[in-house]
Amino acid sequence: LTSHLPSPIIHAPAAFMVAVAASILLLSFAIVSVSAFAMIDPSSAPTPSPPHFRVAAVWSKAGVGTSAVLEPDPRTAPTGAKKKGPRVAFDVGSTPIFDEVVPAKVVCVSHGHVDHVGGIFGHARAHAVTYGGEAPTYYVPIELVPHLESAREAMSAMDAMCLDPSPSDGDGDGAVRARRRNESLMKMNVVGVRPGEEIELKGIKGRDGKR
Repeated sequence: LTSHLPSPIIHAPAAFMVAVAASILLLSFAIVSVSAFAMIDPSSAPTPSPPHFRVAAVWSKAGVGTSAVLEPDPRTAPTGAKKKGPRVAFDVGSTPIFDEVVPAKVVCVSHGHVDHVGGIFGHARAHAVTYGGEAPTYYVPIELVPHLESAREAMSAMDAMCLDPSPSDGDGDGAVRARRRNESLMKMNVVGVRPGEEIELKGIKGRDGKR
């Protein structure tokens, strides 16, 4: 009788050769992969893009004052730019870094505690005087808008008032009379924001010319 079952003696060498060939192929692939990895130039590896902003100044003391100032990172500035981009401040308390906050044309306020907003009117006035009457923009929690507007009106009234001794009329009373400027120097663009809203910072572009 002749068996129709495949003979293991006949197929064993073929299976062995297939296994050897597969091993050689895998080993060759591993050698090529290691060689290719070794040939990679580290300088050609992609580097992460630099951030658009860097910290220019920060100062904080609980209950006293808090301010943080960011400025555009020069590594992302458009090619040929001759001046720095606009600064952005987070909170504007009365702090030792107030001079660093004055150039900020955008101020983001976290909440209404005095140690975080105590310098807001001084900033508005100093920025307007220093930068040709430009009104900074203040992004604040929407609940603060009416309170800030009311406080600004009072501060503007005081800031616009000048006390001048009146010419002596011989009665010796030394009267002091108030006169007002033609306009207030307290220029502010107050914008109320709600939680989760996104704000586009205009006028800030990267090296590729995109915002």
